[in-house]
Amino acid sequence: ALRLAAAETFAWSGWIALGLATTVLAQARANALVLLAVPFVVAFWPGSERPDARRGAVAALAAAALGLLLVAAIQTPVVGSFRPLPGAGGVNLYLGNKIGADGRIPRQDEHASYGSRYRDSVEVFAERAAAEAGVSADASSAYWLGRTVDDIAAAPQRWLALMGRKMVWLVWNHEIANNRSFAFAAAEESPILGRLPVRFALLLALAGAGGWIAWAVGARRRLLWPLAFLGFWGVGVILFFVAARFRLPMWPALAVLAGGIAPAVLDFWRARKGRPGAFALDRRQGAIALGLALGLATISAIDWFGVGAEPPFRDHFFRSIARQHLGDIDGALSDARRAVVLAPSDPASIFQLGSLHLARDEPEEALEQFERVVAIASQEPRGFHNLGIAFEDLGQPNEAYAAYVRATQLAPDYAPPWVSLGLLELRAQRLDTARGRIARAAALGNASIPMLIAQARLAALDGDHEASAALLRRAHGLDREITRRTLERLRRPLQSQAIAVDGAG
Repeated sequence: ALRLAAAETFAWSGWIALGLATTVLAQARANALVLLAVPFVVAFWPGSERPDARRGAVAALAAAALGLLLVAAIQTPVVGSFRPLPGAGGVNLYLGNKIGADGRIPRQDEHASYGSRYRDSVEVFAERAAAEAGVSADASSAYWLGRTVDDIAAAPQRWLALMGRKMVWLVWNHEIANNRSFAFAAAEESPILGRLPVRFALLLALAGAGGWIAWAVGARRRLLWPLAFLGFWGVGVILFFVAARFRLPMWPALAVLAGGIAPAVLDFWRARKGRPGAFALDRRQGAIALGLALGLATISAIDWFGVGAEPPFRDHFFRSIARQHLGDIDGALSDARRAVVLAPSDPASIFQLGSLHLARDEPEEALEQFERVVAIASQEPRGFHNLGIAFEDLGQPNEAYAAYVRATQLAPDYAPPWVSLGLLELRAQRLDTARGRIARAAALGNASIPMLIAQARLAALDGDHEASAALLRRAHGLDREITRRTLERLRRPLQSQAIAVDGAG
């Protein structure tokens, strides 16, 4: 009786764990909720006579619903509203299906700047566009859902063609890059990945053959789990973007199906030893399995729409940032240059290249790159701010001042240009205006090295030399080189007339 009770408890706990795990997954990727349909397909498939499986599927659904309500209750004090799911589903559905969508990666309607603190560009774009439309954060997802429906209704044939392309890309051998490029990692970062023989085309071919063999030998009910998972997950991917990291969960299910080849291999081995096969596959079944494998491999291997592999410029860009943080400026510069060559109109890569030239005390080269940034992304405050730094290093304070002012106009809550304006005005002995700039940056929470130096100078001017020294020690502790360069720039005096009077507030 105890063993029976333990078995029943374990069975129920498994279904409940499935529902709760789906709740957790849905917080990162809302389309994970499609997994809850899989046990229902298995439990209610025609011919199924397992009431325990049906009760278990209902239990999983109830556990997921309870988990979503619990998550919403916990998050309400933080996000300010009752949200069982993250609000990114609507905008991602729009970007994956809107007029002009390519179906592979989320391309925003316009460049989105995230200021000094990194944020996902889709999130920034969604918030800005919804705010311009007068939509609150709580209604944002519904707003994007409505725009998606409008775009589909405006050109249904275009949308159906897009869905067809996505279906083909779902089984394409190439791993479509999003945050990371598989090809880049295999070629430049991981000798193991580069030497592994398995690619999606091979796995798909083996899964097709193995699934058919498993079906032929009578394991049909067991095939429902992986097939239902692949079907529902594939639909969830197609509705959004067919990038490698979104279809990655399909690999284990395909591997399970590929395991169906084992009976055929066993039969072949037994026949070589003169023993009868355990599954008695005939030639017709073997021919079907081979045909499925070859057909699926062919479909997967061909680039049917001629889109080609995307250049790995983002991988070089992100590695450049990582190398810069590790102090490898030469390596970072090499990666940034490569990223710009691969994507000459990408403002983020050009910005990174310009920032590295600033770090190498090469203001002329930096100026050239930042001028390209502001020409491509005219609403990017970081580009104008660093353009101002390059101008200042070249001894052109008036041009620097104008660039800083433009940055504050584009993003009043972006603190660095307020600090730079204050430092420039300290050099020109415009103390009252400088205090206002530094106070504005402090109100925005800026605690950068230039901010500490500006506060130290103001404290020294007020006669509080102890506070000034403490602030300078903090700056030196963060980065001695940046502190030295900022102090050196601050010590270059200016005439008050050397910088223009602005109306930046």
